[in-house]
Amino acid sequence: MSIVAVGALLVIDFVWFGFLPSRKQLELIRKLEARQMGVVDVAETQRGEVAAVRQELEQLAQDMGEMGRHIPKEKSIGTFLTEMSIIMTRHGLTKQMIVPGPETAGDIAIRVPVAVHCEGKLKAIHGFYEDLKGIERLVQIDEILLENDAHLTGHLRMEAQFIIFYQPDPIWEADKRVSVL
Repeated sequence: MSIVAVGALLVIDFVWFGFLPSRKQLELIRKLEARQMGVVDVAETQRGEVAAVRQELEQLAQDMGEMGRHIPKEKSIGTFLTEMSIIMTRHGLTKQMIVPGPETAGDIAIRVPVAVHCEGKLKAIHGFYEDLKGIERLVQIDEILLENDAHLTGHLRMEAQFIIFYQPDPIWEADKRVSVL
């Protein structure tokens, strides 16, 4: 009987002090492994997202470089206003008024609003905008208002709000520069 009791005690000792703690540790290890696999899956997903964002940023930087070639380093507002007047005159637009507004600082360039007023036929106004697309300087058209004359003769009055840009001096640029990559 003493051999059976010692054997039973050894079995109980093995189960109590060996098997049960090992099983609990194994369960804990499996839970930790599952949690780690979840972290790895999230990291893999984020790696793909980071690659996509990086590619988007590179494309944006390339686009900004393209746009930057059409933004002069100096104001040259007089040159732009003269060019606009020449284009308007070429298309027979009359009662021309081109008035630059106050500058505002943007992230990458100084913005200058320009109010434009003229009169003429729709075909002439259309020709003006077609020629405006061909100039070297980047021009953003914010608003266009076309009004027919009171007698509906096809003579239109145009009022528009343009934004032109120029690049600031290098000192201002260095303060505002942000790396995208």
